[in-house]
Amino acid sequence: MFLYIAFLFSLIVTLIIVLLPKERDFLSKKYTGICVIIPAYNSEKTIGECIGSVLNTNYPDLEIIVVNDGSTDCTAKEVERFKDVGVRLVNQKNEGKFAALNKGFSYAGKPIIFALDADLIVEKKLFLGDCQIF
Repeated sequence: MFLYIAFLFSLIVTLIIVLLPKERDFLSKKYTGICVIIPAYNSEKTIGECIGSVLNTNYPDLEIIVVNDGSTDCTAKEVERFKDVGVRLVNQKNEGKFAALNKGFSYAGKPIIFALDADLIVEKKLFLGDCQIF
């Protein structure tokens, strides 16, 4: 009886390994951490939707840094709504987009960096196809 149960168990495990390769591959893949830097200047109308779309990608190892480049509107207040989900706000005086990007790079803690404009909406699968360790 014991041999019969052991045989059935090994047969089931073998079938799972052979018949479900896609699921097995998905579970075994590891993801490289990515940092998304968003320079923002007077972007209160669009920054919330941009951050929401990045969070909606559900990438497993994601860091989001928004650099507020001296905005005179409520951009910083809009970004702070996402503080609880780990979005980091960095404020600086108005020095331009490239200075804001460089400031964001100095705070980045992940090996892959994406830079997005504050009015961009990203697709849900954007990072999953590009950032898996191969």
